[in-house]
Amino acid sequence: MADGRIRRANRWFSGLGIVQQAIIWLFIMLFVFFTFLLVNVAFIKLVRSVDQSSAPSGTGAVPEGTGSDIELRISDARWEGGRPVVEGTWRGEVSSVHCDLLEGGPEGGVTDWWDRRKSRTRMDPTKRSFTQEFRKAKGRKIEDPIDSGASYGVACRALFSNGGQAGDEALVEGTPPR
Repeated sequence: MADGRIRRANRWFSGLGIVQQAIIWLFIMLFVFFTFLLVNVAFIKLVRSVDQSSAPSGTGAVPEGTGSDIELRISDARWEGGRPVVEGTWRGEVSSVHCDLLEGGPEGGVTDWWDRRKSRTRMDPTKRSFTQEFRKAKGRKIEDPIDSGASYGVACRALFSNGGQAGDEALVEGTPPR
């Protein structure tokens, strides 16, 4: 029964002109391509939703698959002498720590008030701690000056020698300078 249907379809297809056959093959290839694309998109969305639901929540979260015990924690973020200062610790073999100053709190936007060349993170490997003072940029026009009425946050990220990374965010305590 199936052989008869296949033979009839083959005879029908053979009776078509070359342009009609090319159009049918084009539609078949497009159908296969888009089916494959939709299946892949659905699979990627499924994998991402599983990754997000199984990822640790909260600050200092460590991405899965790093293979070791790594962590970064902010212990203090405050205004001191007219500039924000952030301090924290890490666990694991850290390669670097970098912090950003954010206007609007930890979920806010990056501000250009500070000089990234002079505000480097100081790290103490023996204590596994870091400190970063954000120094005001000088010698250029500042697009986002400090607003004494706004809240500020810091976001710090550490890169580890095993390729993993971890981060933490905190609100800068105290009042910005006027």
